[in-house]
Amino acid sequence: MSGWICDGIAKDGKNYPDLGGAHEPYENYSLDCEICGLPKGSEKPSSKIGLSKILSKPILGIFTVIIILLAVGSVAYFSGLIGGKRHLRTYEEALASGEEALSIVRTHTSPEELEQAQKQLNLAISKLSQIPPKAAIYVDAEAKMNSYDSLSLQIANKISNFELCAVEPKPDDCLF
Repeated sequence: MSGWICDGIAKDGKNYPDLGGAHEPYENYSLDCEICGLPKGSEKPSSKIGLSKILSKPILGIFTVIIILLAVGSVAYFSGLIGGKRHLRTYEEALASGEEALSIVRTHTSPEELEQAQKQLNLAISKLSQIPPKAAIYVDAEAKMNSYDSLSLQIANKISNFELCAVEPKPDDCLF
């Protein structure tokens, strides 16, 4: 067995109750120090323990920063403070549905087509209502929503008129 030096102080990070105690460096050839009883190996720092202690604080710090950034980002995103592109995309989708409804209204030939236009307007209104008041595009979305509500009412009246005029004899107030 090769010799090893013990000075009575454990450097491997482990606790040895009732063993050890600082003493002059002593060369040992057995498994335990002949002076203090510390086992062979206790004189060497454990690289595993040392490395984990060295890395644990930076890793913990990085992990904490990531958690904070995720939390702040989530709150901001869902409150409408950021994610303007998301709201702009919703607004543009709503406008596309609204434009499709307007196109149907301009060229309709039947009450069924007006009902399809009504569905497109309801879809547009539903999308616009998803935009939160804090979003930059909210004022425009609210104005469009009011416009679509008004058009939806006009379409409902026209559909009623179609239904009213479908009966015989036709009422005097029938438009066509």
